[in-house]
Amino acid sequence: MISALLLFAVSEAFPPWVSVGPLSSKRSAGYHSISHPPSVEISHSPNELPIHVTVSVDRFRLYGQRMIIALTAVALMLLASDLNRFRKVLFGGPTLAAATACLIFYVVMLIESR
Repeated sequence: MISALLLFAVSEAFPPWVSVGPLSSKRSAGYHSISHPPSVEISHSPNELPIHVTVSVDRFRLYGQRMIIALTAVALMLLASDLNRFRKVLFGGPTLAAATACLIFYVVMLIESR
């Protein structure tokens, strides 16, 4: 439980960021401290107009992280509890399966967003 809380605190302190450029093009800006957002480096020639790019917390990835951490912590607590074997399998197994499914979906979405 303590490790889940620690992991949750670290993921909140260093959230995923996304930069949104012209024509709503999104690009991952990595993980940075919540108090120091990533800087955006824009290279353009002096003859061109400057490009407007905004940087914000990637809410989709942040909520995905939160869900994976919470489901995994609950599943591991259920599986390690003093409940009888039937209850462990009945509650812990599906919760762990849901956490695994969320993790796989999260990884697939990260790969497709690159």
